[in-house]
Amino acid sequence: MKIQKDLTGSNLEWLLNLCRFKSCNECKSYVHCMNKQGWKWCLYRFKHLNKHLFDKARSEGYKISCWFTFVPLALSIILSILRINKNTNKPPITTTDAPPPNQMIKAGTAFVDIKKSTTIFDRVSIVNLARRQDRLDSLFQKIPESFWNLVGTPTTVSAIDTLLCPSPKGWNIGNGWGCYRSHLRIIEECLNNKTYSVLLLEDDFTLGATVGEASQAIKEIEIFFDNVPDDWGMIWLGGHHHKNNQQQFRKINNFVLQPYNCQGTYAFGIRGKEMMIRVYHWLNQSREAWQKDHHIDHHLGRLVEEIFEEKIKCDGKHHASKDCQKLKVYCPHKWLIGHSAGQSNISGKNNPDDEYFNRWTTDYTVNQHIPLVAVLGTFRGGTSCVAGVLHHLGVHMGQKFKKPTPANPQGFWEAQQLGRICREAYKEPWMKELNTYDQRVMSLKIWGNSRRDDVVHTEKEHHLTQPDTPAPLQIAGGKHPTLSLLVLELEEAWGPNVKYIVVNRSLDSSVASIKKLGWGWPQKKKQIRTILQRIIDVRDEGLDQIDSEKVLFINYEELISDPHREVNRICEFLDINPSTEEYKMKAIKSINPKLQHH
Repeated sequence: MKIQKDLTGSNLEWLLNLCRFKSCNECKSYVHCMNKQGWKWCLYRFKHLNKHLFDKARSEGYKISCWFTFVPLALSIILSILRINKNTNKPPITTTDAPPPNQMIKAGTAFVDIKKSTTIFDRVSIVNLARRQDRLDSLFQKIPESFWNLVGTPTTVSAIDTLLCPSPKGWNIGNGWGCYRSHLRIIEECLNNKTYSVLLLEDDFTLGATVGEASQAIKEIEIFFDNVPDDWGMIWLGGHHHKNNQQQFRKINNFVLQPYNCQGTYAFGIRGKEMMIRVYHWLNQSREAWQKDHHIDHHLGRLVEEIFEEKIKCDGKHHASKDCQKLKVYCPHKWLIGHSAGQSNISGKNNPDDEYFNRWTTDYTVNQHIPLVAVLGTFRGGTSCVAGVLHHLGVHMGQKFKKPTPANPQGFWEAQQLGRICREAYKEPWMKELNTYDQRVMSLKIWGNSRRDDVVHTEKEHHLTQPDTPAPLQIAGGKHPTLSLLVLELEEAWGPNVKYIVVNRSLDSSVASIKKLGWGWPQKKKQIRTILQRIIDVRDEGLDQIDSEKVLFINYEELISDPHREVNRICEFLDINPSTEEYKMKAIKSINPKLQHH
């Protein structure tokens, strides 16, 4: 039986010590919050933790008297706030290039009045080449003062210029050396000055094209930090998601994701001595430890992968273990900071306007008006032929396709990334399920969104380069036999504007084709037939739950014998009119009846 004890003389410190003894992550976060964050943040966190602290004490067998406990608890909070405010009145650490706080920061002809207030970061560093003062001028003219009041006082850092400091051997990739050394130097200075909270920005970042967009972005950044978990060690506010075909980012809440591989150095933050040292050591690895032709952002992406994998290993384990208490990496559910249009100092290429808004977003409401078409059918069932027709009609079927083979001399018209997604969903030939429904939906969402983005960017590029010629089709598509097992996932992932072209071929013909080609499948026709029949059954069960007006059935044998008629049916179904008769003739000629259709 536990000893009952009144807490009339207790205070916040006792409760925190109790929780700390019991390895309570929430209370540990609160202690860190009180030490490192401002009073607004602390009050916000206390609002959520107050009940947690009392419940924790009760679970240890203590009787809590509301009147005799809350008063000293509240007094302790007030005293802590006073101590924090006293500390925050000290001038922030700045580099020699930075002006004192509460003064005007000059940026060419632009002036920004920076007022002291509680900010998210202790240091904000803007990387800028000395010969690109124009970028700095433009930046301070466009970024509202409220942004700096939120994140912290900006300090410009003179970037390493490879025209003056040539790259060593192995770094002859644009200005990759200068970017790497500039960011590493900032981290080094932070460690040397015991500044363990920094936001690294590049001089071409943007919050939006208009004042309204910038103001909205600032609000969303504030909301993001209100919802990000307290164990964050790195934050990406703008960047790119990579390798999502291998592992999907994790949704933490409606505002926050944990990325698998997050890249980009124009807007990311580091917090905590432990994480800063880890990043510093990671970037100081010998060049041989880096992958070929990788920039700093690629290398940081590999670190994010490593941290993500650590989180997976910790799932289901006791979270008090040392490995599971390491700081994490998070990013917003959609990018809040992006690149301005203009020439890149790294690659020399021109960044198009608003590229980051659509191309790298994880907000899947973007471009949902653009239709997507899925080609469904069995292996060796004629899907490649139909996908080729769609490609020649102008439908965006992907970027990198599987190469033609003697069995498919006209090409597969199968996007490699979509193929990887399908193989990670079901293992051939027996189509064994490998991941979850939600993982499949997320993978297909990402791929479908990228195809829709391709349509938008192709149209913009066409408008700029060929304004007098017919615009390309506003439709995208995808093909792989395994998609027949993913009808319901496709319906959820690609939204209401998805259509299905179902290709049916004689099952005996498909079985004979597979047996002839080998492929490592079972050699008995009965086993092959069983696999293909299951694919057809699952496909048809899914289609039964979908509006029939969204489905077109194509008979493969009829497509071969009368391509004109079947191509016209496809055009009518997709409500497309090829910009020239040449497009339609290419689609028809891609169906060659003289070929040996295995």
